[in-house]
Amino acid sequence: MYHIQKLFFGLLLIFSFIFVTPSEGVPKNDSQEIVGRQNTYANPYDPNIEDAAAFAADYINYNSDTNSVLGLVKVISATSEFLRDYSRYTIKLQVTKTNCNKDKDYNINHCYVEDPDVVDEFDPDFNECTVRMIDNRDNVGGHQPRFELYTLKCIKKSIKEFGDYR
Repeated sequence: MYHIQKLFFGLLLIFSFIFVTPSEGVPKNDSQEIVGRQNTYANPYDPNIEDAAAFAADYINYNSDTNSVLGLVKVISATSEFLRDYSRYTIKLQVTKTNCNKDKDYNINHCYVEDPDVVDEFDPDFNECTVRMIDNRDNVGGHQPRFELYTLKCIKKSIKEFGDYR
């Protein structure tokens, strides 16, 4: 009898490994499948982070109440979360006035922060903002824009903020 019980439990154990998978009973949302690690610190000089920060700075400039054209000073910190079809970034950045003025015709490609190493944090045009955004990196040329901001919070309230920041 002892050998029969041992054989039965051995076969049961083998069948449980064959027919039961760890994901059974757990609903899976393919668009949320994590490919890499969540919320890892990102290199501020990574080209994707630089592109995302430039997009955010342009958005901040467009929605600011100042007459100066605002430009990106630097990325202070960034985190990234890589999902199956897109990436999520949280970027803390600084913007300040450039050599261009919104009252005059200007080409944004010719506007620059005059001396990013000497930025006056008390200047009314200086701001430090945190943005959360999505990078639809695999859908470039598709129906979605590459970047989508879903949260914008700044220290100075001269920017139209939005989103639920937790």
